This record gives sequence, C-alpha cells and structure tokens, in this order.
Amino acid sequence: AVKPDGNELFVILKTDADARLKAAGAVYYPWAPDKLPPAARPKRGEIAVRLITSWQTQPSEVERFAALLKG
Repeated sequence: AVKPDGNELFVILKTDADARLKAAGAVYYPWAPDKLPPAARPKRGEIAVRLITSWQTQPSEVERFAALLKG
C-alpha cells in the first residue's frame, strides 16, 4: 500500500453517484472539465469533482463516503 501524501483528489463521478452523495450530505466541489486533458474529461452522465479532506478527517468518514459511492 502507498502511504497518502495529500488531501485532494480529482475524480470523475457518475451523475447518479453525485446525486446520492449530495443527498447524504457530502460536500465537495465541481471541477471545470476544461482544466482536464481532453481524453480525461467527463462523458455524458459524469461530472468532474475535487474531493478535499481535512487532516482531521476520520477513517470512518472516508469509509462512509466510499459506501455511499458504491450505492
């Protein structure tokens, strides 16, 4: 395993996962797709987002977020 060395992730989410996360109270930021290389830009039904954690974020919070992502 690789030890984390940052607190930001830039990811592409399916829009249904985005809606599910927001409905559960998750807070994250949309990311302008034009800042990504053309091949990495979201497709129809997807959204680019930036996820940021605090250094105080608890593993249980990350696990809950991941469980919501899985649906």
